[in-house]
Amino acid sequence: MKKTLLLIFLWSAFGQFVSNAQVYVDKDATGNNDGTSWANAYTSLNDALNNTTTRGTEIWIAEGVYTPTSSTTPFVNQYGLSLYGGFVGNEASKVDRPSDPWTHRVVLSGDLSGDDVNEIPSANSINKSDNAGVILKIDPASGSLSNPYNDVTVKIDRIDFVNAYNGYALYSHPNSNITQSRITLTYCRFKHNYGQTRPAFDIWSNYSAYNTRATTFDLLNCIIDENVSVIGLAYEYRNLSHDQQINVANNLFIANAVESANAYGSLGRFIVTDGTDLLVNFVNNTIALNSEGSSVVPSANISPIKFESVGSTLLKARWYNNIYYSNFRSRDYYSTNNSTQAYVAWSDKNAIDTSPSQNLSGSLGLGASPFFDIDNKDFTPVAAYRTNGNTSGYSQVSILEDCFGNDRVVSNQIGLGAVQYAASNMKTGPGDIATHTFTSSLSVIYVDASASGNNNGASWADAFTSISSALASPQIGQNTKIFVKKGVYKPTSGAYSITQDGLKIYGGFDGTETDENDRDLHNNYNLNENYVFSNNATIIDGDVNGDDVQDIHVNKSDNLSRFFDISADNVTIDGFVMQRAYSANSGNPVINFSGSQINGFSLYNTIIHYNFSDGIFMDFRKFNQAVNFVNVKIYANESSNGMMLLQGSNSNNITANFVNFLFAENRYDSDFGAIWLRRADSATLSTSIINATLAYNTNLKSGNYKQLINLSTNTSNTNVLGIYNSIFWANNYTLPSSTNQLFSDQALGNTKTSEGSAYNIDVDYAIMPANWPNGGVSYNHISNSNPNLDLSYVPTANSTYVINQGSTTYYNTNAYGSLDLAGQTRIMDTAIDLGALEYQSVTAVEDVSLLQFSVYPNPVQSVLFVNIDDVKKIEMYNMSGVKIMTVNQHNQIDVSTLSKGIYLIKVYTGDKVGYKRIIKK
Repeated sequence: MKKTLLLIFLWSAFGQFVSNAQVYVDKDATGNNDGTSWANAYTSLNDALNNTTTRGTEIWIAEGVYTPTSSTTPFVNQYGLSLYGGFVGNEASKVDRPSDPWTHRVVLSGDLSGDDVNEIPSANSINKSDNAGVILKIDPASGSLSNPYNDVTVKIDRIDFVNAYNGYALYSHPNSNITQSRITLTYCRFKHNYGQTRPAFDIWSNYSAYNTRATTFDLLNCIIDENVSVIGLAYEYRNLSHDQQINVANNLFIANAVESANAYGSLGRFIVTDGTDLLVNFVNNTIALNSEGSSVVPSANISPIKFESVGSTLLKARWYNNIYYSNFRSRDYYSTNNSTQAYVAWSDKNAIDTSPSQNLSGSLGLGASPFFDIDNKDFTPVAAYRTNGNTSGYSQVSILEDCFGNDRVVSNQIGLGAVQYAASNMKTGPGDIATHTFTSSLSVIYVDASASGNNNGASWADAFTSISSALASPQIGQNTKIFVKKGVYKPTSGAYSITQDGLKIYGGFDGTETDENDRDLHNNYNLNENYVFSNNATIIDGDVNGDDVQDIHVNKSDNLSRFFDISADNVTIDGFVMQRAYSANSGNPVINFSGSQINGFSLYNTIIHYNFSDGIFMDFRKFNQAVNFVNVKIYANESSNGMMLLQGSNSNNITANFVNFLFAENRYDSDFGAIWLRRADSATLSTSIINATLAYNTNLKSGNYKQLINLSTNTSNTNVLGIYNSIFWANNYTLPSSTNQLFSDQALGNTKTSEGSAYNIDVDYAIMPANWPNGGVSYNHISNSNPNLDLSYVPTANSTYVINQGSTTYYNTNAYGSLDLAGQTRIMDTAIDLGALEYQSVTAVEDVSLLQFSVYPNPVQSVLFVNIDDVKKIEMYNMSGVKIMTVNQHNQIDVSTLSKGIYLIKVYTGDKVGYKRIIKK
């Protein structure tokens, strides 16, 4: 009895020693408020932390929400205490707590007024003026008795940190003369915290282990979701002195984001300084749906996780059994500032859905989602990833449960990621992970310029109103589809940036479809409606003010210089009209590729017309694998250089397919012609031109640059070209030292002979000039007769050398579809026409070719004569279909005031009408 009274006296007198191993906190308690029992628990966590001064004491906290005293006064753990949550408020020991660690949560909230909007935080979030910047500070130096609190291990278990704003939810920066030996976080959660950087937690360690590597930090079985950093890093761990080891295992890192457009590192950074080294065990974590800055290109060394070695330090990591999936605008497992001083040294069984530049040993590639139901945030791995982890790698961390409290290793097998599948009685976690974040599992995002719903892209009713907003959505992931409704879209805030591998963006919808195959491809295709799906045209227009005129260089100060900037692999663009871009100081006004190497690109059902490029119009030098142009019309564009350069280099093979391809009435000034197929080094460039029409293009460069397509290579048989079922007709070149233009008698050639002239050309079933390059050419079934196409390049009844003159052997409907450029059936009764368009019994232009006449001179500089009697009227149209001149009862027309280009004249005589295409020089 005397001993008991003495202990009570000492506790009362000095306030720094307690007889109990734990102190109780319950915000709903009504007893003595002294922390001695659940009945007499402190109602304030702040009081418990300040009044408990014996290091190692456990603070037991009953479920509920607890807030700091003020926005500038956080909870301070200054006496080396451990904090345990998850109590109902009647337990006698920690093991009496509910077996599910994600029930009865203790929430430490920075929202002092309780008025935060339930949302992902941002710089524009409301009701944040009262929020705490720091929620909990671990700092031994804050205590009045510093020495007893040196070298203390602090454990924090089953506690949530939420709604810190402009700070760090958990913060520990010990002074240089006071050391914090170890901080262990288990079953903790960091959610909706916002800050310039490190809003979830910021842990610095200066522990002195001398000759022994000490474990100084554990992040185990935690959830870090929907935290936002302005410049990057949801968290940071920094080693300040001596050799250390940390363990990061069984954590869900979900939907954290970087707000600044050019910043990355959405998860965190491991950094080592002061001549020491750090070993990171990073095991069985799930990293998904995290977003880097909106302008970040997912190139090499871009990752949600950063390594940093400062000075002569070393950071080495063990990386096992982790899953990376659908992280936006990132590519690698980790980024590093020094690949020889900060790197993954041991790895196995890490799964990722990108092509990392620093691939890890034993990596697994992901195609479809590895999770049971990512749309509903169920991150349980599917069967393929439940037992194939590396158990030896996991043994480094020695924790027996997964993120949700299930057995981690079952029958000596372990899965990938943070969650271990259990056949029965499986614990499933809190159930509200990243509830404000869209997933990207095979998702469709909708765009409609006139939508008035929630504008979140989830449906046609709630569609985004701009393509830019859709491309910036965290919903985008690998193989995402974007559906864009008919209308006019102008990327006034900058080119549409595509950074996600596998993205597919489709136009041509009327706003009711649920699948891209529901679009109506069967629409009128004529001179005045040169639009894909003319009734449902999705137009990307560079003419901001809507004041463009016939002259391609007039009223262009407002025009946009570029439509798409692509830095991702295997992107598909399908169903658009791209018009009136004006790039005055660079090339690639329509589509630019900014990645160092692009693996695959496809363009389908698209018209590109009335654009200007001060440089190569399509400069595609960075490709690997396949490039597809199928059902594409490139028409009436102008370039100060060539129209297209397709180049491979090093050992990267390219397969290019141009199918149902119309290339007409483009003007360019080039010493290689319109298209240069350029091969360098050791690989193969294989190009197939199938059912294409290339006609009435004009090279303005003075000289003998007759060829439309230039082929060069410095290695024999590495530039392979096949031309099948195609038409090359009436392409023009400019005479040397002259502005006069003539029809070229040469479709293929090489004026870049310094780069080599070895090629392998095969031509079969074609109308084209029979003037071939020297050597390496095989040709059959060739004609140079007039194809007699109408003004839209559709065969007419007089197209006897076109209709049914092709071979179906070369046209693969499985690969290229069953429709031609106009949406008409490509193969009729086992027969196929030459060119991009099939013959139609009713032509797209009324009464075409009923009137036969000739004109001269053509090309014309001043006066054009029409060689036919009884002319009633002559109308002249520009290539936009706008009538610009009418002459009545006369057989000549003065065109001297017109700009250079291609025009159409329509001649009336009695009850007949006819058309001719003329060139104004």
